[in-house]
Amino acid sequence: MPVSRLLSLMVASVFLLALSHAVRAAEDDSTVQDVITALQNESDAYERYELATDLYFRACGDVEGPFFAPDLEQIDQIGGILASTGDGAVRMYLADVLGCVGSRAESTIPQLYKALLAFIEDERLSTVDPVQLVLRSRHEGDAICTAFMTIGSNPAPEMCSSEGRFRMPRDGN
Repeated sequence: MPVSRLLSLMVASVFLLALSHAVRAAEDDSTVQDVITALQNESDAYERYELATDLYFRACGDVEGPFFAPDLEQIDQIGGILASTGDGAVRMYLADVLGCVGSRAESTIPQLYKALLAFIEDERLSTVDPVQLVLRSRHEGDAICTAFMTIGSNPAPEMCSSEGRFRMPRDGN
């Protein structure tokens, strides 16, 4: 299969997945607190991913805007989950949620930093070639760095570029 066709299929799949989550979030009558509580209590990795994407589409919305604005207690709960999870996909979506919230999520900067350090450790322990990390279009390191920028962390960690992209520190740093 030609690479261009494969890329087209991947983009279409991501778009359809995003659309299905946005529709699910809009039609679901559970509260945001229900989703946060379920995410705190869920142990199944796939279900945690589903809940994190649901929360993302509720907070960040779609082209029409977000479906909710979390209160400060919910923002702190999201930050706590972000700092405690070992799942990169969940970290990415929760960092995106905090980024969508913006400066109101300033209290979560320590949790974002903890999540960034956990991501760095995961990457150092993984068998992923560091070049592949750079070539990925986006990962939780980028989401966390973007959240630092949109929340207004000044200065952002040195591992984050001014464009909100993650830069893997050299060993020893």
